[in-house]
Amino acid sequence: MQYLVSVIDDTADLARWRASGASARPDEMAAIDAFNDRLAAEGHWVFAGGLAAPGTATVIDNRGGEALFTDGPFVESKEYLGGLWIIEAADLDVVLKLAAEGSKACNRKVEVRPFALMTTESETTAQEQNRTLLNDRAPAITAKDARRAVAHLAPEVVSFGLAPPLRDAGDKARDPAGIEGWFGTWDGPIGYDTGDLVIEAGDDVAFCHGLTHMTGTKTDGEQVDLWFRSTVGLRRTAAGWQITHEHDSTPFYMDGSGRAATDLRP
Repeated sequence: MQYLVSVIDDTADLARWRASGASARPDEMAAIDAFNDRLAAEGHWVFAGGLAAPGTATVIDNRGGEALFTDGPFVESKEYLGGLWIIEAADLDVVLKLAAEGSKACNRKVEVRPFALMTTESETTAQEQNRTLLNDRAPAITAKDARRAVAHLAPEVVSFGLAPPLRDAGDKARDPAGIEGWFGTWDGPIGYDTGDLVIEAGDDVAFCHGLTHMTGTKTDGEQVDLWFRSTVGLRRTAAGWQITHEHDSTPFYMDGSGRAATDLRP
């Protein structure tokens, strides 16, 4: 969920800094930069910016059929909006802790308010965010970029892959070395595409499934043209959406042979 963290300034600070042309002391700016870097590193960053003085504002009122433009702020007040952060956080408790650190960094009061979104807009946004995340994995696998391929796995992820063992979890599933070893068995790029991906997303949990088509040439010359089933579960965390469950599988023939049905096509 996204929150607006408003930085509250006052006219005393405005008068103090107007002569110098700055909106904050150098030490405050350094602290703000460090705080912004942390927001970005932990996946909370969406946007931040400072605002010019209230005297530069223009109020527009076009409710009566003819636009009326008025110089200056809408409300004359000792306190005013001096800047803002838009922060992505899992819940209010997380953003309140971050806002307290932001207040300390900029040496000003701040106000926290969640964005009010219609239900359909929230669901659409969650679906788009998860589609973007999952679509980022395909080019990572094609390019054999192991770190990028596991970048969206949550620390508590549980993985049921095509290769043994039956189950991987946590740090073992997230270790780039494992997928790097698999990449080493391929000669050239790996074709990897999950078509017709179905995504059902709520506020904090998403469920996705589709059929993945994998193609390419192995180092022993074997030509791979395989379709398999893919299911992914995701959870919204303080660092954004992350994959907590993934399951890839093929059916097997029930004729007693136990052979994997790798020749199936959609």
